Amino acid sequence: MRNITLPLVLLALACLAPVAAAASVVDAGAAEQAFQRGDYKAARQGFETAIDQFRTAPKDSADYRVYREAAYLWDRLADCAFTQRDWDKLKLCADGLLMVSVAERNLCESQLAGALQSGIAYASARYLALRLDESVRLASMFQLKRSAALVLFDAKGKGSAGEGAIVQYQALSALWRDVLSTEDGAYVLDVNALNAKLSDFDSVYASLSKLADLEALWEKYAGPANLHFSGTGSQHTQQFHLGSGLVQASYSHSGKANFIVSLLDSQGKLVEIIANEIGGVQGSKAFGVDAAGQYILSVDADGAWTVALTPPAPEGQN
Repeated sequence: MRNITLPLVLLALACLAPVAAAASVVDAGAAEQAFQRGDYKAARQGFETAIDQFRTAPKDSADYRVYREAAYLWDRLADCAFTQRDWDKLKLCADGLLMVSVAERNLCESQLAGALQSGIAYASARYLALRLDESVRLASMFQLKRSAALVLFDAKGKGSAGEGAIVQYQALSALWRDVLSTEDGAYVLDVNALNAKLSDFDSVYASLSKLADLEALWEKYAGPANLHFSGTGSQHTQQFHLGSGLVQASYSHSGKANFIVSLLDSQGKLVEIIANEIGGVQGSKAFGVDAAGQYILSVDADGAWTVALTPPAPEGQN
């Protein structure tokens, strides 16, 4: 899978360049049409296909719109699962939304850090700070939707908790339509509309909190912990386990020469090049792992480095 990552200065400059209308990574137009006419079975099939295509399609991980498109696809699939009362699938989609929001926030943090370190003008840095603020707001929205999904998943949609969570999920979906729109296959957040609806979002959270212990549910369904690696110079890590699915990686390097991070399987076969940079860099990348198993990182560097991996959550985890 081709994936573009940029050194700090170039990463900042890339997001400040004039932005032309970007084509979506995949075409989910037919799935969206089915969704709008209420044919959720066809829509679900279409969005499942779109997500599979999105995982392997070439994309620019330095473009925040890529993450907004992924969020749109996961969210539409979540709503299809909700209408079909498929609580396992709903949780899986909510987990996907959460991972995408973390990835976008990491990207925005990297771009802002690059701007500040390179001495870019205040106005440009402020633009990047606002982009980061928007990504944090989206992450909060996705976390709230995952909370509703966890209540439904845990209660299997039954009893007072399940019935109440259905009502709150529907209320949340209505709020979604007020603050989110799609453009070129990606979500666009209306910050002013969101600010006007904050009390309504708070009301949904308060109602969900009365139905279940949300903190306990998040702990119960926390998923696998992040894997953190660090060192200086070239080396191999110890073996670690990864499940199959989407992995989010973030990394940094303070040296001056090549910085290459490769994911190898237990036989030493190359699975993914996570980073291939020169000099000081901070970046992120999302990639797919086809088979669960033991893996290692091979790092080629001349300075201090860090790598963090967010493993995929098992499907239907409980």
